[in-house]
Amino acid sequence: MAHSEGFRSRPKVALLTALPLGAEAEALVVLATLRESPLASSLQGRLQHALPQGLALRALRICSVDERRRLLKVLCETWGVTVQFARPASRESLERLCEPAAYAPRSCLRGDKRIPLAGSVRLLKVCWLSASGAEALMQVSILRGSGPSPSAAGVVEAALREYQPEVVHITLLALTRGGVKQ
Repeated sequence: MAHSEGFRSRPKVALLTALPLGAEAEALVVLATLRESPLASSLQGRLQHALPQGLALRALRICSVDERRRLLKVLCETWGVTVQFARPASRESLERLCEPAAYAPRSCLRGDKRIPLAGSVRLLKVCWLSASGAEALMQVSILRGSGPSPSAAGVVEAALREYQPEVVHITLLALTRGGVKQ
């Protein structure tokens, strides 16, 4: 495995999906830079043996530098967004606002830029609504392009503004990088 230079050299390893401190994951994709091109079968056995107890190597793939760049490019992010409403909502009214025709003409602010939701939002969905209609769990999928894209909180706040939503919690559910969902 290749190492950084310096007094305290470290292996050149990158996690494809950075997790916040204390977060758990079912699986992680790790990219490692190797000094040589070993056989995948011998490398898989050596890596499995070196992993701490409780971790398992599910798959191994050796790829080129160009493929590594493609894998690192984020194409889509899917977020779980917990929202509290100032005004109670019904599931039917929220589902209407989650239709592309309803949110497409809207935009949200990202820094000082106004970003249209049309073309950026792939999915906006109500997953759960409290009995009082005051709290909901939303799923938001955002396409990432070459320009600025909206945040998950910005999408929910812009699409559901009639209910004066306040975003309480956001969780990254999945990333699609280079066509690979994680």
